[in-house]
Amino acid sequence: MIGGLRRLLARLRRPRPTVPPPAALAPTPPVAFRCGALRVTVMLTGSRAPLGRAPRAVYEVTIASGSAERWTARYGFPLEQAHSSHLAAEAALDDLERLNRDPQGWREELVAGMTDRETVALLESPAAAGAEVAAAWAGPLLRRDGAGWPLIPEDSPA
Repeated sequence: MIGGLRRLLARLRRPRPTVPPPAALAPTPPVAFRCGALRVTVMLTGSRAPLGRAPRAVYEVTIASGSAERWTARYGFPLEQAHSSHLAAEAALDDLERLNRDPQGWREELVAGMTDRETVALLESPAAAGAEVAAAWAGPLLRRDGAGWPLIPEDSPA
């Protein structure tokens, strides 16, 4: 008994191999695109490493119409995969289009794998309500071309 306890304590005292944290991403200045009548602004806010999950690059995307309507959401992409402001803008536009076209399907996809309590909390959250309002005003303005979203950088002459 004592020998087993000593072995356990010796194992616990051994130095554990340390895994260096991934290189942190520095925030970047906003990048703005035009997508039809919408203005899409994207900013890399940095990287996050949630417990138990792979580190992610986090982008904040704001979509605004010509009037006062605006919607902001955050999108995370695994650091080991390709990520860019353009991909974050496309993800946000995809979300609004899906929510406008199929609200129930969007909600089901959003809460897939969650407990009932988590589902209620998320669907009643200000973020979900804001996305639904944004889909209502942005949905009619969303126009995809054959290759995807026609994102034109604002500093572009076109």
